[in-house]
Amino acid sequence: MNKILILSAFDNYSYAVRIKYVEKYFENIGYDVSILSADFDHRNKRKYQVERKNLNYVHVRHYKKNLSIARILSHREFAQKAFKYAEKVRPDIIYVSTPPNFLFRYANMYKKKHKTSKIIFEIGDMWPETLPVSDNIKKLISPCLNIWRMLRNKYMRCADGMVFECELFYKHLRDIVAGIPSEIIYLTKDLNGKETKVSAPSLKNGLSFCYVGSLNNIFDENLTSKFLNQIALKYPVTFHLIGGGEKKNQFLKMLKNVKIIDHGIVYDETEKAEIYSQCHMALNLMKTNVFVGLTMKSIEYFAAGLPVINNIPEDTKNIVEKNGCGFNYTGDMDDVIAWLETLNDRKIDDMKNESYKIYEENFKVQVFDNKLKKLLENVI
Repeated sequence: MNKILILSAFDNYSYAVRIKYVEKYFENIGYDVSILSADFDHRNKRKYQVERKNLNYVHVRHYKKNLSIARILSHREFAQKAFKYAEKVRPDIIYVSTPPNFLFRYANMYKKKHKTSKIIFEIGDMWPETLPVSDNIKKLISPCLNIWRMLRNKYMRCADGMVFECELFYKHLRDIVAGIPSEIIYLTKDLNGKETKVSAPSLKNGLSFCYVGSLNNIFDENLTSKFLNQIALKYPVTFHLIGGGEKKNQFLKMLKNVKIIDHGIVYDETEKAEIYSQCHMALNLMKTNVFVGLTMKSIEYFAAGLPVINNIPEDTKNIVEKNGCGFNYTGDMDDVIAWLETLNDRKIDDMKNESYKIYEENFKVQVFDNKLKKLLENVI
């Protein structure tokens, strides 16, 4: 039986949105699948351990700060130990979910020794490009960022195949990976057979928005509060919040004349669907210096049949423009108000149906499987 080893340093996040679909696909075509992850939860800064078929761990040092020497050493340790593990199991394919960028370097070293092994890199994030700091700070620390970037750019050509999370990432790296079989394969959300009931309350009672996710370092509380407060000067506004995070209390205090319904952190899909059914649109806003073209939040909204107020560039911006499933917000409130004045209940329903159609055409499991199959036809 052919073997595949999947390397994913951040299993607590990547498994649900990507790796479990890679795992299932290869199991379905007859591969022996094993997954290797770090035993540290990067998001919550604590030990990570779950019991799951096919999953193994390597121990790495823990760290408390995202920008720290300890984090760099922890990521290097994972890359080193991951490819030592690969030496033991000798898989036919190694699917490498990146970052950390150290994985590119150690993959290159492994490939030189085992030329017949197939290596597939997944670009799930762009480090250091997506670092959520100002351009001035990036210039100040540019020597360090260049080394960080070099770990990826110098060694990624050892790949036999490339998976890009969005078109933005592909465009940024396509010259480097020219000639290597590549596919843009979006993150996936499985509704497990549950059909989305696309519905919305009437506009006669005002506008209802929602936001789902963590209010963390890439959440723009100033931009989002300005948007809601300005709309509330013209229309009654209800804001549904699903999530938490370090900026939550500060952000909620910034909202004026907005009816806030704080649902807290909600995991149950049925409960979330009920909340979404009370909303006209979803806020898909983040800091503009974050290098990303599509987020899991966007897919969550499309799967719920929610039009989006969006400021994420490239992939998401193009989807909204092409399909008329929301509004691309540039910060000009006059444009937003003018657009809102054109809406009625029928147009809201049309946008909601269009959003769900986008989900069906781009983010279902079958779409993921078809694109992975296409890539593998050129790799193995």
